[in-house]
Amino acid sequence: MEIDPETNIGPSNLAQLRETGIGRFDFLPALWEATSALVSSELENRFAGLKRLDESDSIRHNSLVTYLLTTRITEPDIELRTRIVRALANVLTPDEQGHLPPENVILNLCHYLSAMRTRQIFALLQVTDFDPSTEPIVALLLSYCSFAGNHLADILANRHAPLTIRKRAAHFIGRIGFLDGLPYLVRLESRLEAHRDGRNSIIDESDELSLLPVIQNSLSLLQSP
Repeated sequence: MEIDPETNIGPSNLAQLRETGIGRFDFLPALWEATSALVSSELENRFAGLKRLDESDSIRHNSLVTYLLTTRITEPDIELRTRIVRALANVLTPDEQGHLPPENVILNLCHYLSAMRTRQIFALLQVTDFDPSTEPIVALLLSYCSFAGNHLADILANRHAPLTIRKRAAHFIGRIGFLDGLPYLVRLESRLEAHRDGRNSIIDESDELSLLPVIQNSLSLLQSP
């Protein structure tokens, strides 16, 4: 499938985008085309749109572009979603020269991340399941959502969710230190231990009891001095 000609945007054009002294942006046609491509129904166009925005550094310098990327945390294609998550985490980290993006871009991104709910957090867990190397950046994004512990606990409690995702939910509760998830971890540990004690069979990774070591590790992290 060919990429829409409208998404054939030169990076040099997008690179002309600069923030003015009073915080306004020059919305060039190239920027509009790149952001439009990012929400296209065609996957190849969405890849192209993200590539253009990344090459121009617009993601780190334009609050509107950064906001648009937060709405794509639930991007259906997991590979593209992973790239989006990396791009968002990049906004929160210094560049090679040690420079951070403008303060307003960072503050706005933190505000958007703080409003994440179960759907967005589930999507982030799927990213770490797809690419385990993203765990540090997913942890970074989750740390800006003060209610993430409750949402992670909801995911962990969902017995219809894939077991690998539930394990990652339990893991991040402990890794980030979401104390609001502690009561549920304690209850689930007790239930699983009681269930384990009544069985003699070997537990494999497809068994819910395989959650127990992850839960116990998170409990250890949360309860340590």
